[in-house]
Amino acid sequence: MAQPRPAPATSTAPPLICTASAGVHASTIAPAGGIPGAAVAATAAFLPSFVIMLVILPARDRVRKLAWMRAVMKGIGPAVIGVLAVSLIRLAPAALPDPFAVVIFAATFIALIVFRTSAFKLMIAGAILGVLKSRLPAIPAFKAAEYLIKWTV
Repeated sequence: MAQPRPAPATSTAPPLICTASAGVHASTIAPAGGIPGAAVAATAAFLPSFVIMLVILPARDRVRKLAWMRAVMKGIGPAVIGVLAVSLIRLAPAALPDPFAVVIFAATFIALIVFRTSAFKLMIAGAILGVLKSRLPAIPAFKAAEYLIKWTV
């Protein structure tokens, strides 16, 4: 039987930790993981918040009219932005491990902000570039360019 692996230390949000934990436990049930593991992880990640929203939704209109709730909602926005900024800074070294990833990040940022390209198109382009990057090291000219980049950096 496979031993459970701990959740990654870089997980910053409870849904990510929940998903990692569910995926680990699913991999002990179905050692290869695969579709059953993914289904369990996705269910564990999204079902709790979905149920909470279904419970809270009927009282939403009454609660939105309360003055203290409006003040809370005004304060949550900047707090969320701060948490996301700290997460971005902490995860950047792992997310940008090589110059290729940095170039993809910069191109994605420019396409998103300047050209207003849709996120879906950028995700598809990123997936294609990731697959191409995994295939490129087999090409001798790419190996030479990779060594040159490593030597100059």
